[in-house]
Amino acid sequence: MCGRTALAELTQTMTMVGQGVGAVMGSSLADRFGRKTIHLVCHVTLYLVGFGVAWAPNYTVLILLRFLTGALQQVSSRID
Repeated sequence: MCGRTALAELTQTMTMVGQGVGAVMGSSLADRFGRKTIHLVCHVTLYLVGFGVAWAPNYTVLILLRFLTGALQQVSSRID
């Protein structure tokens, strides 16, 4: 490739960091606002963030959206 493998690895790392944050915060959010509400909000937001990842205008936005993807996936899976 063109020497950007470190960026691909950073993107995956940020997804994993997001999952860690989502695991810590998911139960608290569900207790505070209700499981069904958080579950639905996470799924709708994950849908929108997925579109954002597909059309991210730059690498910084991509990293942020991948972090959110990981967090939302984890919150959603912990609440099921």
